[in-house]
This record gives sequence, structure tokens and C-alpha cells, in this order.
Amino acid sequence: MISLAFSIGAMLKDDCDVKKLASCEIMGGANNICSDKTGTLTNNKMETVQMWCGKDIKVPVKATSETVDLKSLGISEKAIELLKCTISNNVPEKCGPTDLAMTTLLERAGVDIASVRADHQSDPFIRFPFTSGRKRMSTVTKHNEKELEAGCYARIQIKGASEIVCRACSHYIDEQGNRQPKNDEKFTEIRGKIQSFAKQALRTVALAYKDIPKG
Repeated sequence: MISLAFSIGAMLKDDCDVKKLASCEIMGGANNICSDKTGTLTNNKMETVQMWCGKDIKVPVKATSETVDLKSLGISEKAIELLKCTISNNVPEKCGPTDLAMTTLLERAGVDIASVRADHQSDPFIRFPFTSGRKRMSTVTKHNEKELEAGCYARIQIKGASEIVCRACSHYIDEQGNRQPKNDEKFTEIRGKIQSFAKQALRTVALAYKDIPKG
């Protein structure tokens, strides 16, 4: 209700005109006003403000700091590499507010997104785009020489709805960036973290990967 009052005040200040004068007669008796929130109550802009990488991570908003040092936030080097690769390779050409919030975080951290993509581009290029049914985007990437693991030649990077992605995972990344088996207790903790973010009116997105063996 406060947001709506501020919004109406802003509209008056901007000299917004009433198109139908007859509507003015009943405005004083209105109990509820329904409006499209985007552009009225919100700016249709999002920003990454919080993460869980084995522990809670608070991200300073752009208004307080232009650049972000991911290491100083307590994110392990292994987790940073996963963030860089998974986000960079799972962003469509036309970014929506959610994707833009994640790529902006990488740019603030000094990541060259185009270079990361080129370094991991698979041949042929394989991507499963986001759909309302799948609620996730998946892209196959190649391992570079530095990351090449025994027996694996490629990796599928996944970004999508938190509960769906987490439910499909058999492991999680801990505070040190190491891969750990996910048990019922840990799954309950992660699910509780997702719900905690949602209660703060935050949109939650999960990142995951799976290594693909040769053949």
C-alpha cells in the first residue's frame, strides 16, 4: 500500500493526465487499485544480492560498490570458476532481467564473459533452451586443458528453477568448492535456504553441472 501511494504521487508529479473524466468521480471511493507492477511499482531491473555457495554470501549492491571481489566475499576459487562458466554459457542472446542480473555480477567481478564462452565452446554447439515445461537451460561445454578431468571430455552446464534443479542433483558444492554427496539432511537445509530467499521476495536460481564421459 505504501509503494502504491508513492507510485501515485510520482504519477501526479509527472503530470499524468486522466483520460476519462468520469473515472474521477469514483476514485475517492476506491478501496483497491489494480495495476501492472512493472513500470509502475518496479523498474523491471534485477540485481544479484545474495548467494548460497556452501554458506550464505551477501553481495554488495551496485549503488554501494561498482566492483565486486568474489574471493573477498568468501567464495572459493573452485566455486568462482563454476559460477563464471555456468552463467557465461547459459545466457541467451536477448537477456531478460534475471540473466542480466547474473551477467552484471560477473562483469562487476572483472570477468570477460565472451572469452569464457570462447574457451569452452563445444563443437558442435549443443544447447537445450529454457522452456516453461523444463524451467531450466542447459548447454554442453568442453573442458579446456586446465580443467580436463580423467575420462571426461565435456560438461553440461545447467541454470534453472532452484527446486527443480536441486531435486535432480546427487551432490552439492561445499564451502571450499568441493563436491559432496547430498543426503536428506543437506537437501532439507538447501530447500530451507531456497524458501528463506523466496520469503525475502528474491527470485532464486540454481546452477548445476554434470561431467560427460567419453563415448
